[in-house]
Amino acid sequence: MANILRSLRDCHCHLDVDVRVGDGKIIASHIEDLRKHGIPNRFFHLMSTNHIDFLVLNEILSNLSEDYVVPYFGIHPWYSHLFSELGRDDYANDEEYKESHYRKVLDPAPDSQLLDILPIPFSLEEHFKKIEQSCIEWGQKCCVGIGEIGLDKLFRIPMNGFYGNQSSPLKDTDVKLSPCRVTMKHQELVFVRQLSIANELRKPVSLHCVKAHGSLYELAAKNSQPNIPAVTLHSYSGSVDQANMWIREFSKKESKLFFSFSNYINGVEAKRETLTQLLSKVRDEQVLVETDFGIEKYIKSPEKAQDYFQTLTEIFETIASIKKWSHEDGMSIINTNSGALTSCSAP
Repeated sequence: MANILRSLRDCHCHLDVDVRVGDGKIIASHIEDLRKHGIPNRFFHLMSTNHIDFLVLNEILSNLSEDYVVPYFGIHPWYSHLFSELGRDDYANDEEYKESHYRKVLDPAPDSQLLDILPIPFSLEEHFKKIEQSCIEWGQKCCVGIGEIGLDKLFRIPMNGFYGNQSSPLKDTDVKLSPCRVTMKHQELVFVRQLSIANELRKPVSLHCVKAHGSLYELAAKNSQPNIPAVTLHSYSGSVDQANMWIREFSKKESKLFFSFSNYINGVEAKRETLTQLLSKVRDEQVLVETDFGIEKYIKSPEKAQDYFQTLTEIFETIASIKKWSHEDGMSIINTNSGALTSCSAP
């Protein structure tokens, strides 16, 4: 296991949705403990998605002795409704500001029950400034990216307002969804602004997309963002034709394009034919592997850590089999690709 882990990187992972501010120190210590498994530096490409895990990710970085983590700072589309472009000073009070914002960005407009539980929205521009500041600060010391960002047409707001709402926690068996979705107009506003930050700071991006691949392509591939050094389509779920569009478009660009695959989204038996078709089009140098897991519950114990590493190993072995790579060649290819991605985000 140790030999293969020296060649693999988890190119897209998360903190659990119930992570709390203050957890960063213990998470960092668990990451440090994984050295005995032989993990290399820059192993975890760790995404932030909201106002909470953004702070915890900064805590983790402050408590690591080496750069085991490649941090990505961003607003995920599932949390984009929590951030407002409206000016708080334009409203008489917080409740008026809150209601105006959520009625603007959610469709259908939230009922009184959901509106009551949703938090007062955060300033979009202020959070963007925090993202920029963290990218600049940590970018002097380690590799940094922008993510997880993107578009999602299927997602519906949970009845507690957002996943990870510590004032109204959800149990795994009690996840009830509202009918409300974040408007594509608001998602695109948040997404495009983050692409602009990545372009300005010359940082790679890790992209999420569900049922919005045409819009994502138009905004991220066709629009001119020449200084974004690399785009990763994480747990890619688009069609083969759409993948070909990305590949053709990026053949004209200096920016790198990667397709990252996870075991539980791309590697399951029901998706094997689709994965095979995709990998017939995706060049060897564009392939990455990931877990898309929240890592805390896996890194707390040796047994759970083995489960985590096994998941990463399985998607690698599936890809290697489809691509007809030898074990050694496959490890070399993935190691080279991961290095190419991190070099795009290096200080």
